[in-house]
Amino acid sequence: MQLFYLNPNIHIWMNDDSILFYDVDQKKQFVFSLNTESKDLIAPLNDIRNLNKISLRPEQVDTTIISKLIQNNLGHIREEPLSDIEIALPPVYSFPNRMNTEMMRASREVIKYIRVVTIYMGGECKNNCAGCDNLYKQDHFCTTLASSLSKKDREIAISKIKGLANLIKINVIFSSVSTSSLCFVKELSTLGAVMSCFIHWKNLTSGFIDELISGEGVIIIKTLIDLSDITTDQLWKVINLQHQYKNNLVLVFCVTCEKDFNLLQDYYHHTIKENVEVRYVYKGNGKDHIIKHYLLDDNDLQQITTDNNRIFGNRELNYSLFGELVIFPDGTIHLNQNTEVIGTISDDWVEMLNNALNKPNPWLMTRNKTKPCSNCIYRDLCPPIRNLELYLGNKLACVDFHKSLPTQNNR
Repeated sequence: MQLFYLNPNIHIWMNDDSILFYDVDQKKQFVFSLNTESKDLIAPLNDIRNLNKISLRPEQVDTTIISKLIQNNLGHIREEPLSDIEIALPPVYSFPNRMNTEMMRASREVIKYIRVVTIYMGGECKNNCAGCDNLYKQDHFCTTLASSLSKKDREIAISKIKGLANLIKINVIFSSVSTSSLCFVKELSTLGAVMSCFIHWKNLTSGFIDELISGEGVIIIKTLIDLSDITTDQLWKVINLQHQYKNNLVLVFCVTCEKDFNLLQDYYHHTIKENVEVRYVYKGNGKDHIIKHYLLDDNDLQQITTDNNRIFGNRELNYSLFGELVIFPDGTIHLNQNTEVIGTISDDWVEMLNNALNKPNPWLMTRNKTKPCSNCIYRDLCPPIRNLELYLGNKLACVDFHKSLPTQNNR
């Protein structure tokens, strides 16, 4: 009897058109077109009950798909008696307890999974920036949501955040600045987490920076620069401010189209480069730009490399959204700014999170459970679903789905 064995650490994904083999050891992927011949062979090989091996009929030994698998060191053929059959185990991975999704849902200690708290301060803003209503849903941008975080909610936030033993990061997003909001941030900065304050460049002043860095905790100030809404003179002023405050000020450039990208290229070498971040933003007029710089094309997919942990992790957890709570100025709480309210700041956070994690939520939103990605052979190799994808709705991070974006209108 001749048996074909798939080598250890080979993962297989199939859809209606193709088969992908990924070799974790070689960090290589091999894609074959799916036809009747290959489907009849690979479908049983992909059944975990067969333990990565299949028996071959004489006419199947020299088939194209088997020959290619052997040629690429993905498997081998052995002829052996029934009493001495080799065992071929598929790749196996056990989640550490902190990443066990079933334990997460049932745990009374669910609060320990919060890694990041993002707080939108709100407040009146008169800048009238283009796309303001949608920018905050794509990243950590300012927002003019109707209310401001009340004094009572700030006090509750301090109390709740003190109880987050595994908190890594606190983001505070300003729409406007007040003495009370500065005091709130300075108090948060003493809680041991990395502290980042996001403020639009139009609201950034030396006084604001001086006040924040005068406290006890370490605070990183990030100023948001929409390159489609700033003059060259204004850009120079912000760059000079960065040089004045060096490590305390990070420039976050929001790029919406090729014109913005070219402007960034002209001025990037004048900045302190290690304190510069670039965010690609969709404002309804950057189809070509989003396709080029954000969406994944076939070449991008072919270059993806990963390991067993990330492959299995991608099936259960959304690494890019996991562990974040978002507090809006009205005191409501979300797991992501693009998803529904899960409670309020004054609720029992343990109960609130347990309820949220027992239904579809962004922490556990993975491509294998989300259309159209669930039918894609790259679903466990691609980066996790990101915030911009939630904002774009079903227009996920692959060029196959970009056609529904509006036409390019560079300014």
